[in-house]
Amino acid sequence: MTSRNIFLTKSGLLQLQKEYEELLTKKRPNVIERLAKARENGDLSENAEWDAACEEQGFVEGRILELSEIIKKAKLIAEDKESIMVRGGIVGIGSTVKVQTDNGVDQFMIVGSFEA
Repeated sequence: MTSRNIFLTKSGLLQLQKEYEELLTKKRPNVIERLAKARENGDLSENAEWDAACEEQGFVEGRILELSEIIKKAKLIAEDKESIMVRGGIVGIGSTVKVQTDNGVDQFMIVGSFEA
């Protein structure tokens, strides 16, 4: 994980915080319960349920650590709802860019790499 700031929009940060809370309050307890049930089935060396629960536990715990670091290092960016021309043609994180295509105009918000 990077030691630099992580730039996120307010909505992006809220989404990551929601995922973090769900992992802590729902998924982690669910995995712990699955591990306990699988342990009751006897020999763990040939227990597919145990292996699957252990694998999921590794994913959940890794994602909790990752999200914790991202949230800790998050810096909110100002979301510029105005056209790119307001900023004199300079595009940066938080800019809203309108692109003319053959099919009309597409609009994009420039966000940091963790939110993309």
